[in-house]
Amino acid sequence: MRADVKLVITAKDVEQFNLVPGARLSAGIGWRSLIHRALLGLKGLPIRAIIERDGGLSIEAEGLSDRDRMHLLDVRMHSRYVCELCGFEGKQIDDGQVDSSPRARCSAHRDWRTSPPFPAGQPTDPMEARLAISLYEREFLRREALWSLGGCNSRELALRLKQLDLIERLDAQYPLGVAAASTVHEVASNVPHIEFRNEPGLRVRVCDIPEPWRTRMELASTGSTMSLNAFYLHDWQKFLALWEREHQELLRLQATLSEE
Repeated sequence: MRADVKLVITAKDVEQFNLVPGARLSAGIGWRSLIHRALLGLKGLPIRAIIERDGGLSIEAEGLSDRDRMHLLDVRMHSRYVCELCGFEGKQIDDGQVDSSPRARCSAHRDWRTSPPFPAGQPTDPMEARLAISLYEREFLRREALWSLGGCNSRELALRLKQLDLIERLDAQYPLGVAAASTVHEVASNVPHIEFRNEPGLRVRVCDIPEPWRTRMELASTGSTMSLNAFYLHDWQKFLALWEREHQELLRLQATLSEE
């Protein structure tokens, strides 16, 4: 594993908080939102360590009250069921080694480690490793590549298709989100349409769209109007239709390239 593959938080990830000089940082990047939640509750107390310990998030700070300790315990218990790498739902994994401790992992990153020794199958390429654990980065690159397919030269097209091939491989190897395997039809059928009182038109609440489709929708609909933390139904349906068209075009381009 190369040193430039970021798997644990750095001082930059928590620069808005009161870290003491030399604070120990070894918690996985997937716990970043939990770490922010924990530190916000400490209201500026000096932080000595943010680390993984026995399968959970451990934060050491100066001047903790009993209430602060209960807050950190609550966050720690939550962290035990959040994958330390990607931030999605996980569970405690024990590889059975004598000197090992439990780790919080999802099924996709079950064997991954945040520090040496790294397992043989863990990606060593920095971009591939980031895309394997970050849903936003994966979907951002996919959206960027899909949008560019229609207006690029043959060299750029080959590069974009290579990127999309990598993303499809990572989708299969490291699925992120409960609906990662769902088709457009399945997602469309399972997401409810809501009508708000005194608000015209049907909507789809953001919280009702399962990942990774929520992130895909948000990236594809930049600039679309939202109301009451919900997308208008016609924008949601437009996105699903776009997704189908883009992937039919992708299949056509992949077939054309393979024939050349």
